[in-house]
Amino acid sequence: MKDPGEIWREYQWMIVGVLAVVACLLGVIGFTRYFAVHMPEATWFDSVYYTLQLFSLESGSFTGEVPWQLQVARFLAPGVIVYTAINALLVVFRD
Repeated sequence: MKDPGEIWREYQWMIVGVLAVVACLLGVIGFTRYFAVHMPEATWFDSVYYTLQLFSLESGSFTGEVPWQLQVARFLAPGVIVYTAINALLVVFRD
C-alpha cells in the first residue's frame, strides 16, 4: 500500500492539470453569466479571453453580482499558477 505522499507525487501534475481545466470551465461559465447581465454585447470569445487572463491576475475587477463559478475560478486559476511556480523553483534549487 502506497502512502499518501507517494500517491500525491505520482499524480500531482494530473491533478494540477485537472484543476486548471476546471478553472477554465468555471471561468468561461462565470464570465458568460456575468456578461449576460452586465455586458450583453460581450461574446463567448470575450469570456474565453478574460478566463485566460485569470491565470495572470489580469482579468480586472467587476462590479455587481459575480456568479459563484467566476468567484471560484478567480481563486483557483492563480492558485494553480502559484503551485506550479513554487514546484518549478523547488526543482531548480534542489538540483
